[in-house]
Amino acid sequence: MAIVFYQKKKKEIYIAIAGLLLITALIFVLIKIKGGGFVAKESTLSVPEAKEVKIDFQKIEEEIWNDLKTFTPISPSPEGMGRDNPFAPPLPAAK
Repeated sequence: MAIVFYQKKKKEIYIAIAGLLLITALIFVLIKIKGGGFVAKESTLSVPEAKEVKIDFQKIEEEIWNDLKTFTPISPSPEGMGRDNPFAPPLPAAK
């Protein structure tokens, strides 16, 4: 009978050790994934070089831009600006 209790106690100790190892492994993996590791790395950020912007004013002076026509203005609707609720279905016409 004493052997059964000893085996049961031994089994509980093994389960506890396995649980602690599992928790430790999970913590290690989460730190590795989220934190990027345990060792501090050098900063890899670099500032991009500023590029010089050049504007070609010759394109503005080309004749293709002179051929463009202006839009004709649209006259307002005789019914007014619109309905109070544009999402509501239109009401049937009165006869």
